[in-house]
Amino acid sequence: MSMPNPSPEKKRAEAARHIALLHAQNETFLLHADALDRYCEACTASGNMAAAAAWRRLANQTRGEAHWFSFRAEVLEGSAKHILEPQKCA
Repeated sequence: MSMPNPSPEKKRAEAARHIALLHAQNETFLLHADALDRYCEACTASGNMAAAAAWRRLANQTRGEAHWFSFRAEVLEGSAKHILEPQKCA
């Protein structure tokens, strides 16, 4: 038994929800990266350079993941504008 196609309004709402979730994940990861930077600074201040380098790598990786969430949100926003707008008949 096939599922009926969701209405355009439902598609828009689902896309908007997913975009908002991606933006929230981006913000959360950026905040976490800032916390990891503070760990790095604390280790640097105490002379623990190996740990500082590890925290810096983790912060940078976390920032990369945050930017990936942002990129995905931007792509979805662009796609949603074209996919979800009403189709014009020729």
